[in-house]
Amino acid sequence: MENNIDLLQPYQKEWSISVMVIRSGSIESYNNGSNKKRKIILVDIKGTKIQAILFNEAVEKFKDCLERGKTYTITNGVVKAINSHYPNVNERIELSLTLYTTVIECAIIIPRDVLIFNFTSFNDVEKISDEKTMVDILGIVEHVKSAFTVQTRMGIPTRKREILLLNDKLEKLNLILWGDLADNEGGEVESLLQNSDQRPIIALSNVKAKIYAEELQLNTTQVTTIEINLDLLEVDELRESYYSNILVNKQVSFLSSPNKFTKVSEVTLKEIIENKYQEIQCYFEATILSVVNSNNPWYNSCNKCSKKIYPNKGHLKCFNCNDENPQYTPRYMLKLLVSDSIEEAYVTIFDNAEILIGCPVFKYMKLNMDGPKEDIQFYKKLMSCQSKQYRFLVMLKKDKEADYARKQMVASDVQEVEDNNSARELRDKEKFKDNNQVIEIKDDVLEAEGDTRLKKKIKIEKD
Repeated sequence: MENNIDLLQPYQKEWSISVMVIRSGSIESYNNGSNKKRKIILVDIKGTKIQAILFNEAVEKFKDCLERGKTYTITNGVVKAINSHYPNVNERIELSLTLYTTVIECAIIIPRDVLIFNFTSFNDVEKISDEKTMVDILGIVEHVKSAFTVQTRMGIPTRKREILLLNDKLEKLNLILWGDLADNEGGEVESLLQNSDQRPIIALSNVKAKIYAEELQLNTTQVTTIEINLDLLEVDELRESYYSNILVNKQVSFLSSPNKFTKVSEVTLKEIIENKYQEIQCYFEATILSVVNSNNPWYNSCNKCSKKIYPNKGHLKCFNCNDENPQYTPRYMLKLLVSDSIEEAYVTIFDNAEILIGCPVFKYMKLNMDGPKEDIQFYKKLMSCQSKQYRFLVMLKKDKEADYARKQMVASDVQEVEDNNSARELRDKEKFKDNNQVIEIKDDVLEAEGDTRLKKKIKIEKD
């Protein structure tokens, strides 16, 4: 009676397959919490994948099994044709496991190299960033941010984690893990990055690319699977190329995103404080006068709502969720006092504070701040930012007017200002690189005297 997945037919009553779980999924609630479901992805010895869905009583029945990486013999359940309106890992069928299904862990070994990938290069991803086409990607993990909770457009909380990938040429691509992948596979990648001498290499199937905030990023989907450090020729070649190139580019920082600054307008602190603009992304240049919280530039972020948790009667509590002893993740929250020579303001930077500090938050937390701080490498790097000029990327929001008036704002990215004018010239060239753009140029002399009446219009043409 045992079959391979390819031999299953819709509405087949009796069947049995031996498969490995490659995505275990998490239990989700729907219909205002009255119902539960769980989706898992399986693969057989031939590398054929299939999605299985569990509802309500079946979720409860199999909650302690179907673990990722383990092999099971699954017998009977509903075999049905897929809904073509939704993405799936199989072109024909999917499974629904019921109370009448049996799931038994078995000793059959299904090697991970049976999985089939059709990797797309980083350069080719941008050509198909239509949010519909799904691709397979291979990348080496340069950086992993902590997972946190966000609200979907429907107001449903979900988990999110950002990972920075590099290819063999050290070109970077941002990856967003959603839902169970943020905590499960994302947590495994984070642990490997923290505790291993080698950076993990991940193979992703069925991810989507899109342009967000003027930058290309990958997003996982309901049918994405992630494999870590596969025994593949492509993995060995990527690792060898990466370490060869990194030796030549030791000082390169991959966290900041220069392209973000070239695609947005520059404003002043005064314009932000006076609420001149709303609902736009922009940047301002300012000098860091002081680091307000250099000893403890982090907070414990509630895994449900991302708010700060506090000690309360001998334990920790999230007052936003009203949750006693909540699960939490440390997150950077660096506070700076900055000035652009006209105005001063307090700027808070969350995850990208690592650009200024030079290490992940978990590493900074382990530093011994009781001894001479000047001898601590990452503390010295952070304090060396004082008196230097930086660009701060901000998203101006209408509901933050009161914060701006108090001279407080959040920056999502930061970039040191170079000593010469080449960077500014590059940004200007990027902004006006399209053919036949018309821009206004004010007369410098009259503007210096406070008179901006005389303006010139010029046409920028591509060479």
